[in-house]
Amino acid sequence: MKVKFIYILLFSILTYISSFLYNFLLPFILSLGILYRRVSLILTELLIAILSLIILYTFNKIYIYDYTLRALTLMNLFFILSDYTDRSSILDLLGSKGISVVIALSYYPRFYEMASKVSFYAGIRKISLLNLKRVLLPILVETVKIAENLYIAYTIKLFGKYQHKFGFKPSKNDILFLILGVTVLCLSFLLST
Repeated sequence: MKVKFIYILLFSILTYISSFLYNFLLPFILSLGILYRRVSLILTELLIAILSLIILYTFNKIYIYDYTLRALTLMNLFFILSDYTDRSSILDLLGSKGISVVIALSYYPRFYEMASKVSFYAGIRKISLLNLKRVLLPILVETVKIAENLYIAYTIKLFGKYQHKFGFKPSKNDILFLILGVTVLCLSFLLST
C-alpha cells in the first residue's frame, strides 16, 4: 500500500499534534498498529515503554513518561513514512528538491534489510553478535558503498528533466490515512477532556 506524500505527511502531522496536545497513548498505539509487519520493532518498543514506565514510577517521575511515548511515536511516524510513502509523489510535489527526502526515506529500509542479513549470516557462521568487530565490519562496508552510490546519483543530477504532474485527487489509501489521522486527533481530544 503506497500513499501520496502530502497525505501521509498530513497524517503524520495530525498524529503528532494529537500526541503533543492531548493524549500521548492513543497515537502511540495507532502507530504501532500501522507497523504491524515489523514484529521485532513493536516488541522492542513495547519493552522500552514498559521498562520506562517501571523506572519512572520507581523514581516518582511518572510525569516524564509521556515524553517517552511521544519520542517513540515520532520514530514510528518516520518508519511509517519510509514504508508507505509513494516516492514518485515526493518528486511530483517537490521536484528536484525532493531527492534528498527520497534518499532519506529509502535509506532506512535498506539499512534495516542489510542489518537483518548480516545478523542472519552471523548466526549461520556461528559468529557471536557480541563480537562487534566481525559483525559491524560488513555493515560499515555496505553503508559506505550505499553512500557512494547515492552521492554519485545525486551529483549527476538523477532527477534530469522531470516535469511536475502532481494530482491532488486522493486514492483510497490516501483517504484511509487521512481518516486515521483525523480520528486519532478527535479521539485524543475527547479522551483528554
